[in-house]
Amino acid sequence: DMPNIDSLPNGNYILLITPNKKTYSGHYVCMKIFGSRNNQIISYFDSYGIVPPKKIANTHKTILYNIQQIQTLNMTHCGQFCLSFLKSVDKAKNIQTFLKKSREYTGLFNNFAISM
Repeated sequence: DMPNIDSLPNGNYILLITPNKKTYSGHYVCMKIFGSRNNQIISYFDSYGIVPPKKIANTHKTILYNIQQIQTLNMTHCGQFCLSFLKSVDKAKNIQTFLKKSREYTGLFNNFAISM
């Protein structure tokens, strides 16, 4: 289930999450949280390009996320994509660089996830 972001103490966090919904059964998403509680930036990633759930979006924090789908529904590599994202995005502004690299590997998503 999605964590209550507002209940986390100050600090930087990396979260790998399995949303608790039937449509996401076995699917992973991830977040990187930067900064102090009053000035947090959240980088949210879903390889299907689905926007963050309301529980995250309604936190009144700066939220950066992707809407680009880089995984097809018949693939089972969402965990690898999340780990690649978490490894690649060391600062919130690097989401676009990560997504640009993923577009360069169109049709080769397995190689992309492993090569990051």
